[in-house]
Amino acid sequence: MEQYNNGDYFSVDLVRLIKIIWKNKLKIIIFSLMISLLVGLYTMEFVPYKYKSSTTIYLSNYNEKYQFNNQITSEVKNKDSIKSVIESQKLNISTEELLKNLKVNFDDQNKSITMTYSSTDSGKAFDIVVAVRDKFIERVKELVKVSDVTILEKAEESTTPYSPNITKTVVIAFLGSLSLGVIYLFLREILNNKIVTPSDIKYDLGINLLGIVPKNLGTVQKNESKKGRNKNAKY
Repeated sequence: MEQYNNGDYFSVDLVRLIKIIWKNKLKIIIFSLMISLLVGLYTMEFVPYKYKSSTTIYLSNYNEKYQFNNQITSEVKNKDSIKSVIESQKLNISTEELLKNLKVNFDDQNKSITMTYSSTDSGKAFDIVVAVRDKFIERVKELVKVSDVTILEKAEESTTPYSPNITKTVVIAFLGSLSLGVIYLFLREILNNKIVTPSDIKYDLGINLLGIVPKNLGTVQKNESKKGRNKNAKY
């Protein structure tokens, strides 16, 4: 029996798959647009917007380089200080929730510290980050040998939410839906056991194809025999 190359068979299937995708391209695009539109509307209506405010301070004459990292982090996020901030701002949140939304980044070279707080309320984000900064400045002057603390960047109330990014969300939803459409067509083609093309007979059944009988052969033969009888009747 003649042997067939699986690589050739795969290339034939791949070409057929590409043709199927191209044939259904409009359906895939419409499906992707609908999904991305629904995701965008859901994000705009139901996902809460989040704002953040940041402030940066500089510690001068601070020479304890090797303790800077751990000590500063613990002082900014000191639970007693955070509780004091919650009480002074009359916040209805727990210490853990405030710490979860508070980020501290520090630069070990220039000894600057950036504090950022995120909230669904832009005014609250501004008030909290300022209160945390001021409380930290009080503690750091008492506990650490720092001659002066300079505010490099003052906190500002944000007017533009940083999350969610609607454009990014819609683009991701569109590309994801596009991929799902292609994957669906691919799986449908792989799992399809029906014999569709003449090559399927050769590769799936291992039978050499001798010829193809048209589906309407019987109709064609009847028409030809009728024509033949009509000609004979004329003569």
